[in-house]
Amino acid sequence: MKRNTDKAKTNSEPYYMGIEIGAVSVKWVRITQDGKISSNIRRHEGNPKKTILQIIDHYQNEKNSRIVITGQTAQALLDLPYRSELECIERALAFHDVKPDIILSLGGETFSIYPMKNGQIKNVISTSKCAAGTGEFMVQQFQRMGLSLEEGIDASKDGNIVPLATRCSVHCKSDATHKLNKGECNTGDIARSLINDLAKKVQSMVEISKWPRQSILVSGGVASNGPFVETLKSLFKDSKLTVLPESHYLEAFGAALCASSLSENIPIAPQNKWFKTSKPAFESIEALSIAESLLDYRVQTNGHQTIEEGESYILGVDAGSTTTKAVLLNVSSSEVCARSYLRTLGNPVQGTINCLKELIEQIGHRSVKIIQIGVTGSGREMVSIYLNNCQSFNEILAHGRAASEALPQVDTVFEIGGQDSKYISFIEGIPVDYAMNEGCSAGTGSFIEESASIDMGVSMTDISDIAESSNHPIAFGERCAAFINTDLRNALQQGAGQQDVIAGLAYSVADNYISRVVGTRFIGENLLFQGGLALNRAVALAMAIRTGRNIVVPPHPELMGCVGTALMIRDLIADDDLDEEIQELELLIDGGMNTGETFRCNSCDNLCE
Repeated sequence: MKRNTDKAKTNSEPYYMGIEIGAVSVKWVRITQDGKISSNIRRHEGNPKKTILQIIDHYQNEKNSRIVITGQTAQALLDLPYRSELECIERALAFHDVKPDIILSLGGETFSIYPMKNGQIKNVISTSKCAAGTGEFMVQQFQRMGLSLEEGIDASKDGNIVPLATRCSVHCKSDATHKLNKGECNTGDIARSLINDLAKKVQSMVEISKWPRQSILVSGGVASNGPFVETLKSLFKDSKLTVLPESHYLEAFGAALCASSLSENIPIAPQNKWFKTSKPAFESIEALSIAESLLDYRVQTNGHQTIEEGESYILGVDAGSTTTKAVLLNVSSSEVCARSYLRTLGNPVQGTINCLKELIEQIGHRSVKIIQIGVTGSGREMVSIYLNNCQSFNEILAHGRAASEALPQVDTVFEIGGQDSKYISFIEGIPVDYAMNEGCSAGTGSFIEESASIDMGVSMTDISDIAESSNHPIAFGERCAAFINTDLRNALQQGAGQQDVIAGLAYSVADNYISRVVGTRFIGENLLFQGGLALNRAVALAMAIRTGRNIVVPPHPELMGCVGTALMIRDLIADDDLDEEIQELELLIDGGMNTGETFRCNSCDNLCE
């Protein structure tokens, strides 16, 4: 059989098409009577209807199509001949005369195994929703490191395996992020470890099946991941592992083969009537706009104060898990006069260097007197060493110090960053209670950003405006991020409005934070909402609705860690507990630091790593 990926041409002979709508992509296969195969696989970003219309436009001049669809989402969306995924898989294998013992179906959202006998599927074993990271989880983690899927796969080839908390995809994200921030490994190591651990999950599922495994066929989008397939081969040394040319779109290929049995054509036209008109109802909640009167949103969007020659400044750095921030704080006025907010990308030292370069550009030719440096954040140990062993501070204390400066009467702080969430309670400006999230990202900025960007193609800067335009936000509730991601994709695939889904995500972040971080703790009347996610008005409105409190968002919510650090440095200098020490940003950038392997300390019986 020949393959052809050229643009379709008008043809009087019948041809056969198969369509599958998966969790993250639409797969479209076309077979001509003379056996030429073309495929079209596109990420639908939560809008499969739009993606299918784009593919239809590619083939719109053809009138002799015979089409079969497969998959639950396709059946709910399209009014076309349908065959089950299992039937399509069996048809595809019969075409190749292949009769494996087991099929591994490795998709974007679920991993499934199909035990087979004599070419027929005898059982289906799937991962639970909580293990739904799979292929798409790999995409998300690569994106966190600033890598595309292809770049991540390529980086894995030179990586070493490091231990990750793969019992849960959410904990795994935290584990990988913190290992990178502490310099314990590099991006290639994380990529290699993710591939290795996902392959082990597959191996475990096969062992649970208690089924013969002399012959194993790999299918699904992950089948095109070379290092992943090679890892599977090393785990199944006694099995023959096969990847067919059509493995990464096997169900759609089988559907196209099923279409050859149809007797009637289904013409393709730009104004098609394939789509079902009825839409499922979703449970909705109140529009975010009802909380406008409760929100005091003070965020400054018009830049920062000007650097003044002759003034003294303190450099504050927040080396966070997903972003690195730096500010120059005017000692006398407490104003942020220069600032930088960049991605950490798994390397807090390089993230700090990039921030310093941006500060230097903002300073220009002015002479600046920087009298001290302080750092906080999950990468503070490494960054402190890099910045000439400067002072480093606990994140809770740093954020608390900035909060009491921004709102002197503050009694409660909600702080949400990219990976971590914090709660702080105050009495007369002094922190008396605190809590942090325990690895779960469902109430953090990375959760809403990754859900919007990867599943819907919406940038972080557009999330709030889209969410605030919703009149009927979808109720996702307070649950594990993996569960919400699955429900999100199902809602989008079934025709839910993008604005209603994103507004529902804003509510979900608030619900998860209040449930998992705050719990039964005290929420006062003077509530400050800070952290990078506080820039998102939609989430701030959701917080106001869920707490019923007036909420203040400070002028620089995303910079409160480094502002608090600079203020704590100023306090130490004022109390004569720290001397002024003039620093030059250019010299800091020119410095270097070597990192070695981890080791066990033998100073006592604890043998700490």
